[in-house]
Amino acid sequence: MKISISYNQPKLCANASWNSTAITFANSTVVGTYLLGMFVNTNNSVYVASYSNGIIQVWLNGSTTLTGSYSGGLSLPYSVFVTDNGDVYVDNGNANYRVDKWGWNSTSSVPAMYTCGQCYGLFVDINNMLYCVMGAYHQVVSKSLDTRLNVWNIVAGTGTAGSTSVTLNNPWAIFVDNNLNLYVADYSNNRIQKFASGQLNGTTIVTGAIILAGPTSVILDADGYIFITDMINQRLIGSGPNGFRCIAPPMRHRCINGRLKIRE
Repeated sequence: MKISISYNQPKLCANASWNSTAITFANSTVVGTYLLGMFVNTNNSVYVASYSNGIIQVWLNGSTTLTGSYSGGLSLPYSVFVTDNGDVYVDNGNANYRVDKWGWNSTSSVPAMYTCGQCYGLFVDINNMLYCVMGAYHQVVSKSLDTRLNVWNIVAGTGTAGSTSVTLNNPWAIFVDNNLNLYVADYSNNRIQKFASGQLNGTTIVTGAIILAGPTSVILDADGYIFITDMINQRLIGSGPNGFRCIAPPMRHRCINGRLKIRE
């Protein structure tokens, strides 16, 4: 079963730049102390996995006012993904070892996938395959949403931490493009790995002079340029026609030769 893309994937100008001063969309009073997962759909609706509050919060259609939430039985949710029909998939692996699904406007959830632990990242590809990043188990698994059987396959990693082309070490997030290439933010290996469809042997995305330290997310825009959250370095980086560059370092930092330096 083929499905439409549900996530916001903008077409940006080459070497687009952003204002260095960010605007706070929602503070810790609203989303809680730890915010680990967020999803933005094609209508600019924002879904936030509030880890500390144990709920999914929603801002619909670009609104800056909290619209609603999904809750009930969630334990420290890490991640959230929303499909084009409005189904909301949420990590519930901390105590319940599963991914839950809320249908559009539903008031309760049903299990969508059983796991060995938390899904640091979730994704649904165009073939209606649900992916779970089991970071603590150093692997990525997937399951077809077209069957009720809880049978999942390993699509990256071996289950043992490592830094080879077939192993991962605490992977954090993924992105699957329309060609079914799988991109993995391999946190403890400080790299982004790309796995061609059906292949367990990955290749490392070369970021040039920029050296990653603990990447926690990876996405592609409409032109296939890669954007990465480089968490330990507290910055966002992105690729373009001339390679990778810093996009949004905090105001007290600056990028020099691809590295982050403290302002004096």
